[in-house]
Amino acid sequence: MPPSTSENLKSYLVAHICMLLLILTAVSLGRAQDGKRTNQTLQPATLEPISDPAEYSAYIAAINTTSLESRQAAMDAFLQRFPNSVMRDEVEDSLLETIVRLDNERTARVRAELRLKRIQEEAAARSLPSRRDLSYYAPCRLGQFEMHEAPEDDQPFSRTVSTSKGKRKIEVSRRLNFYLSYGGTPFINLKAERLENYAQDKQALIDGLRVLGNEPDTDRVDPWPKPIGNFEVYGVNRRQLSGTVLGSYLLFKDADMTVITLYLMNSSPETGWVHTMKEYGALRDDFLTAYTTCSQ
Repeated sequence: MPPSTSENLKSYLVAHICMLLLILTAVSLGRAQDGKRTNQTLQPATLEPISDPAEYSAYIAAINTTSLESRQAAMDAFLQRFPNSVMRDEVEDSLLETIVRLDNERTARVRAELRLKRIQEEAAARSLPSRRDLSYYAPCRLGQFEMHEAPEDDQPFSRTVSTSKGKRKIEVSRRLNFYLSYGGTPFINLKAERLENYAQDKQALIDGLRVLGNEPDTDRVDPWPKPIGNFEVYGVNRRQLSGTVLGSYLLFKDADMTVITLYLMNSSPETGWVHTMKEYGALRDDFLTAYTTCSQ
């Protein structure tokens, strides 16, 4: 039985209402909140009505999605669910444009992150002392102490240190050696080193000094570490005037990735410059205070 006139009119009105809704949707896309053009450039004259309400809802949801990642996923899902949709060509075009925009945004984000990292690295480099050599750590004029400096060695090398876990290799990029005498007698053997792997080598050196401080005739500096000026200081000293070395110290400056190693020497009985541990301690502390002050 052929459809009645009222049924034909009803179908006609439904189809045109859907067409009107689709046109209004296309117009609203041109007024997106971010002020940008949308990915859809629909022409009312070329649109066909979507008769399936589920398909229509999925289409509207996809093209109105503002997040590019979510928009891409929604359009992919639409095409998979409705492969024969009358809007397939328009959705595919919009999907392609979305992918291009998303790729451009990701590329811009990566470039921005790389630029930020470079700026941070340059800022960190500028915060370090402008000098690359270690002559800055040569002692100032310290009055009663006479300095004898050796040429700086700018060739990378490695040395070993005994730790609680065995021998550890320390990588050094630059080194400066010198010693100081007191009253014509060698007193301090000092070396400044810039460490290649600063963080891990610093811990190995501290551990090695801790092992030395566990010897029965030595004491560790208290507190451990002891802050002096801009340096983080670790040290061990003999309990009495005996042996060749009376004290061993490590002075770390994290900002410059540098360690200063001090060996405070004992004097022979014939040329003795100290006669008691109290005299040794006073002279040692005078030197540490003066040196860390002039090497800030």
